[in-house]
Amino acid sequence: MTKKIDLIYKLDGTIDGIDLFELSPILLSVGQLIKRSNDIVNPLGKDIGINVKPFEKGSFIIDLVLFAHNNAQELISLVNNNDVRQLKELLEWLGIISGGLTGGTVGLLKLLKWLKGSPNNIENLQNGDIRLTNSDNNTITVNKNVYALYSNNEIKKLVSNSFERPFQQTCIEKIDCYIKDEINDTKVEISKDDISDIGKSIDTETGDETKIVESEDILTIVKAVFDKSRKWEFEWMGIKISAIISDDIFFKKLSSREIGIKQGDSIKAKMRIRKKLDVLTQAYMNDSYEILEVTQYIENFSHQNELKDK
Repeated sequence: MTKKIDLIYKLDGTIDGIDLFELSPILLSVGQLIKRSNDIVNPLGKDIGINVKPFEKGSFIIDLVLFAHNNAQELISLVNNNDVRQLKELLEWLGIISGGLTGGTVGLLKLLKWLKGSPNNIENLQNGDIRLTNSDNNTITVNKNVYALYSNNEIKKLVSNSFERPFQQTCIEKIDCYIKDEINDTKVEISKDDISDIGKSIDTETGDETKIVESEDILTIVKAVFDKSRKWEFEWMGIKISAIISDDIFFKKLSSREIGIKQGDSIKAKMRIRKKLDVLTQAYMNDSYEILEVTQYIENFSHQNELKDK
């Protein structure tokens, strides 16, 4: 059974006069986009080997194959051969192909097109998915892998070089991507209008060293501090964070004993997150947190049972 897939990348239009020196960096960017995306969503997995060769006029076959880092990975692949599935899932998360392996999730290209700029709000859902709100106050939900790609500055630059740059050639009308011999099930078309919207999201996200996002999440209280100038400690998304609470109403409820803090209690709160660009990885990393408003206080279930027993 083959462990590789053939991705077709097709520049559609009157391409007779396209400059080879312009075409080469575009194809290189497509390969780098796939390879770096695999590094992000499968950091402990296999590397991707990429080979590009002409297919038809204006079309190129991008051979993709996974190869093991070590003997242990090679042994696992012999027992559980999921290489083709992993490659297709990666391409679906990027939005380069369509299909159903990822449950019909929104891919990166579609997300960038839909946003048309920076999101107004980002919310982490309990099932691990991410909900984003655009400038029209519409929402869209993506899985954590798509959001990881979206959050990486280098990936967005490679998207620009792979799909925005070709349209600088007036002869290019659209770009088609699909798996060879699976065109009906996997084909994705990118038009000039699509790339215009995608470009708006890329332009607003690249170049800034810091950015601010707001989300509404549930945080478990680890350490409560009744001095407003000091930070509380919370467990959020499996990690421990520190944040100042800026909600005066919440502190008044604490003072009046309307709310009594107990171990294991949680809050649902609107939170502001400051992200800072990591120069090495070109990814935005969470730098600081602020609780803007506590919208709900959630008692630990065990406390509620204790009250019932009494």
